[in-house]
Amino acid sequence: MAIVREQDLFFAAGPALDFLRWSFGGRPIAAVVRSGAIGIFATALVYLPQLAAYQALNGHPGPGREVARKMTWWSPHGFEVLWSTGHGLFFWTPLALMALLGLIWLAVSRIPNAKADASWISLVLIVMFALQTYVSGSVESWTVAGSFGQRRFVALTPMLAVGLAVWLEKARAASRAAPRVLVGGLIAVLVWWNIGLMAQFGLHLMDRQRLTLGRNARATFVELPLDMPSLVARYFTDRASFYRRPRQDGE
Repeated sequence: MAIVREQDLFFAAGPALDFLRWSFGGRPIAAVVRSGAIGIFATALVYLPQLAAYQALNGHPGPGREVARKMTWWSPHGFEVLWSTGHGLFFWTPLALMALLGLIWLAVSRIPNAKADASWISLVLIVMFALQTYVSGSVESWTVAGSFGQRRFVALTPMLAVGLAVWLEKARAASRAAPRVLVGGLIAVLVWWNIGLMAQFGLHLMDRQRLTLGRNARATFVELPLDMPSLVARYFTDRASFYRRPRQDGE
């Protein structure tokens, strides 16, 4: 994962924490040292081609200086990267907030049919989420201007899926239908919010640098459902028309 994107190296903290927990579980010291040595050797061996590529491209075995100079390591944008209307994760993709709350729920409570170590796994996933927030908030170009939403969190998708599954399992295990309807309805609304934003983003109907929540909500839940039949028809019959629309503020 770190070969794909340098910041994904922080995901290694999850397996490292799990290894430490395993190490202090009464294992023989020789077994711990042997397993740790094998892990370090395998990691170095797999990453060696990337270091060689860095050396060839940048003159040193590390990322280019244009990347390193953008980093402020006390993460001044750690809050904004989650909560800003300018590409903050939770405003652009609120389903991610629901999923994170699901992970926290799993970490502090018992979920029906969950494995015995589910709470520990959830805690590890939360740590990995926090580290991705930290490193994304350390980049001066934290807004990832020009992209849809907060794309630097895309590698968290499998972990967030676990948090979303917690809500679904809790709703499934409920004795009444109301929780199932509520959870299903909330997920549908949040998914439609993202579909609506993607449509506005692609059709140049919004400021692509930041959300105007009232305006975006009206477009998503009122205007787009009315326009959807004609948009679908144009997609299949006159797709080029989508690229001739005038651009909006912030582009």
